[in-house]
Order: sequence, then structure tokens, then C-alpha cells
Amino acid sequence: MKAFAHRPAWLLLLALMCWGLALPCAAQEPPAPSAWAAQGPHLPSLEILEDPGGQLGLEEVSSPAMRGRFQPWGARPLSLGLKSGAVWLRFDLPPALPATVFGREQARFLELGKAIIDQVDIHLPLEASPGDRRHLAAGTTRPRPAAQAVFRTPVFLLPAGLDPSRPAYVRLSSQISLSMAVRVWTVRDFMGHAFRDGLAFGVIFGAMVAMVIFNLLIFLSLRQKAYVAYIFYVLSMLMAQLSLQGHLGAVLTLPQPGLAQAQALFMACSMFFAALFTRVFLDSRQNAPFWDKMLNIFLYAPVVMAGLVLAGRLDLGNPLGYATGALGPLHAICTAAACLRRGFHSARFFLAAWTVLVISVFAFELVSLGWLPHSPWTAYLLPVGTALESLLLTLALADRIRLLNQERQELASSQRRYQELSVTDGLTGLYNLRFLKSKLTSEMEHARRLDQPLSLIMLDLDDFKAFNDAHGHVEGDRLLLGVARVLKRTVREGDVACRYGGEEFTVLLPGTGLDAAQQVAERIRRGVEQLGLWPRSQHEVRVTVSLGVARLGSGEDAQDFIHRADQALYQAKAQGKNRCVKALGSSHGQGPRAGP
Repeated sequence: MKAFAHRPAWLLLLALMCWGLALPCAAQEPPAPSAWAAQGPHLPSLEILEDPGGQLGLEEVSSPAMRGRFQPWGARPLSLGLKSGAVWLRFDLPPALPATVFGREQARFLELGKAIIDQVDIHLPLEASPGDRRHLAAGTTRPRPAAQAVFRTPVFLLPAGLDPSRPAYVRLSSQISLSMAVRVWTVRDFMGHAFRDGLAFGVIFGAMVAMVIFNLLIFLSLRQKAYVAYIFYVLSMLMAQLSLQGHLGAVLTLPQPGLAQAQALFMACSMFFAALFTRVFLDSRQNAPFWDKMLNIFLYAPVVMAGLVLAGRLDLGNPLGYATGALGPLHAICTAAACLRRGFHSARFFLAAWTVLVISVFAFELVSLGWLPHSPWTAYLLPVGTALESLLLTLALADRIRLLNQERQELASSQRRYQELSVTDGLTGLYNLRFLKSKLTSEMEHARRLDQPLSLIMLDLDDFKAFNDAHGHVEGDRLLLGVARVLKRTVREGDVACRYGGEEFTVLLPGTGLDAAQQVAERIRRGVEQLGLWPRSQHEVRVTVSLGVARLGSGEDAQDFIHRADQALYQAKAQGKNRCVKALGSSHGQGPRAGP
């Protein structure tokens, strides 16, 4: 599982390497011999005219009186931000390319590098009719005209026979930002641009899909609520990016202004699930109660935004979305920092994830507002930021699960330790009397059910009180530890050695007859006898042990069984100590000792 958990990281790293190789290629300007073509696909003579009321028509903006009102913009991308009304663009068309071998003029494409534009009107000068212009209308208005290519941004095929000596006019109107690149491509250059663009977004969105699938599999295994919030957050963010970048509009036909509404709704969903994921993942009610109360704002604001969008008020919903999208990640960072100070270590990856998103979101909004110039880097910054965030949040979830598993293991270890302490003797490490009673009952039932022998050894140190009086209790504890070591190395794995109390011990021998049990007892006796002690660096002291052995009889209960073994022990004491005595009676039948 650990190796599997690191594969998304390697996948995204490879994806970013591919994107890094593809992006500089996308930003390159192909060399060309003419002054116009030296600008590459960008328009060198671009001019703009703002029409706040949206009342100006083509005849008015193309009149000689309006020529001085257009502001030169040059070859750089547009960075106009949010504009009420309409914006007119005026630019010179490139000269016609040399004809192909078939005598036909080579085609060119006009690209408006913004996926969501409410209305586009393109007026192109015709060479055959000096007073007339070719009108193309498209954008998000459906159905898509035949002159528009299928691409994530509006791309129009420029017809043949255009007059490069007269300017073209484009009218734009949109309720969202009008920051974009306006470019004219040759067929070959556009195909290369489309390939690089598709490769970059394929890697970015593919990484996000991989994160969703990976975390879905983890959720099906662990059933953690945080994974549900994460999956819905990344999915809604993915759909919002597909709408914002134009991929959704390239494959679906949505009525006006359906694409802008879809993008706003998906963005509202992503902000809602982001706030929900923050609360569930960080457990902010417990770890950051102050910031958790403020989190309610970012849970309700997306709901209000969605209501405004569905009511057709994009003019109100979008500003609310911009504000929530800018402040929400900052709030998530503050909440994560507060949780990190409280010792919630998984907040480290969460903090890094939202820091990356804050950088990309603020850069995107600065471009959208026209405060930061539009460029290939800023165009890809937001989707790359969302992909990186999805990876870092996956690492945060993995780290959180790791810590939870570590806590569970520590808790289970503590429980096992407490359980062991409850059934083991604190000095010798052998089982205690409590465990012996429960184990003896189960072994007696097992022996009778399988008709197998069961034997018990009772042993007691000889003259232990005198040893304690002569050498002290510390040396007495050392003696008890030495006897425990002898028992542990003498009995087999299935046998049960216990400290019965004081200097008295027992050994329970499942599947062992009386004679075989006496042989075990003799080995224990010899082992204790050979146990040499040097109390207080004096001469060596040797101790002995007396043992009683009994085999379970038919119909005998646990108390009688222990009593017979104890009586045999007292007989060994009475006969001179340092010996083993078998308990006789109706239960003296012998059986073979099972095992080695």
C-alpha cells in the first residue's frame, strides 16, 4: 500500500515535466520574414475602444470621427478585466500568404483566447467590395457557426479575399473578465499550438482524475468521511476548470449563457466542498473553534452564489464568487496554521496545498481584473495550481491516515500491555493466579472434550523465608526471577507457567500424562538446584524446590485438581524437600506426553 500510495506523486511529477517542456514551445513565436509576421501570431496593430453603454454599431466605430478614440494596445495580450457594456477591437489583417500548389490561398485562423465570451461580432473587410464587410457572429451563442473551429477557445476561419489595407473590427461583451490573447494563426502553427495546449491540459486534468480515482479506492477501503469531501471537491474543481478553460463548451452545446452559468455553478460547488473538506479534515470544531465559526461564511456564500446564478444574476453571482474564491483559501490557511499550532501535524500538507492554490487563484484574479498581464504562464497557472493542490491534499490525507493508524496501533499496544499486566506477575513476568484460574477451566473442558490428559505441577521454594531473612528481600526477588527463568526455558510453548503466590509456582501441562509431567518436574528441580546465587558478593548459595504433580481425574473440578497437586507438594516437603511427588488416587492413570 505504501508503494501504491506514492504512485500519484510520481505521475504528477512526470506530468509537470511534460508540461514544462510543452509550455515554452507554446509560448514561442515562429520566425517570419515580414515586419507583421515578426510578432508571431499576435496582432501588432491591435487597438481598443470601450463602449460602456453597448450602443455603438459598426458604422459608428468605423467612421472617421471615431478613429482617434481607439487606444493603441500593440501586440501584447488583452488585460481588460471586468468590463460593463462592450469593447471594440480594431486591427489590421495580415497579408495573404503565398498560394498553394493548387492555386488556393492558404487559410488563417483568428483566435480569441477566452473560453467564455457572451457575445462576439467579427466584421472583416472584403477585397472585392471596398464598402462592404464580412460579418461573423459566434462566441458562446449557439449553434456554433460553420466558420468557427472546434477548440476550447473561439477560433474562426478567416475567409479568402480579405482586404489587408482596411482594418477588421471585433465587438466583445461578457459578464466575466476580458483578459485574453488575440492571435491570427497559420494552419500549421495553429495545429502545433492546439497539440501543445491539449497535451498540457491532458496532463493537468489527467493528474486530477488520477487523484480522484486513487482516493476513491482508498475511501472504499477505509470509509473515512474526509475522502468523500475531497473527492467531491476535486471533481467540482475539475468541472469548473473544464468550463473555465473551454473544454466543456467545445464538446457540449449549451444555450446562452449556459457555459458561464455552468462554470459559476461548478465553482460554487468547489468552494462549498472545499469548506466542508476543511472542517472534516482538520476537525476544526475541536482544533480551531474560532476559525470554524468563520468557516460557516464559506459554506453559505457558495449556496447564495449558486442561487444568484440559477436566477440569472451572473452580474451579482460572479463578484460574490471572486470574493469567496479569494478569501476562502486564506481562511483555510489560517485554520490550518491554528490546527498545526495545536499539534495536528497533518495540517502541514494541507497548509502547503492551500498556499499553492492561493498563489494561483490570486494570480488568476489579478489577470481577470486586468492588474496582471495575460501570458501563457498566467493562462496555465490556475489549472496547474489546482492539480498541485489535489496532489498535496492527497498527501495530507495519506499523512492523516498514517497518524490515525499510528494512534490506533499505540492504543492497541497500550490495551495489550494493560491486558498483559492484568494477567501477568509484575516481578517475574509469568502469568498470575487470575490467569491460571481462567486458563485451567478452559483446558479442563478441552481435555475432557478430546479425551486427552492434563497435568499440573505445584512447586514451592524450600526455606525461602530463611533466605530472605539472611540475605534480604532484594536477593529474594533475584531468586524468584531465577526460578522464573528456569520455568520459561524448561516448559514447552503450549504449557502455562504461573506464579501462584509468594514463592509458590504452578505449571499447567495440556496433553501430558502423569509420568511425563513428573519428568518435566524433575528437570525444573534440577534447574533450580543448579541455580547459583552470590548474595552481597559472599559465598555461593544454592536453593532447592519441592514439587507436587497431579493429573486431572474424571469428574474432578478445578479446586480438587489444584488441591491434590498441592497435597503432593506438602508430601515432598514432609519427605525431606528437594524432590518431586506424584499425587495418587482414582485419577492416577498415565498418558503419553504430547509433543517433544
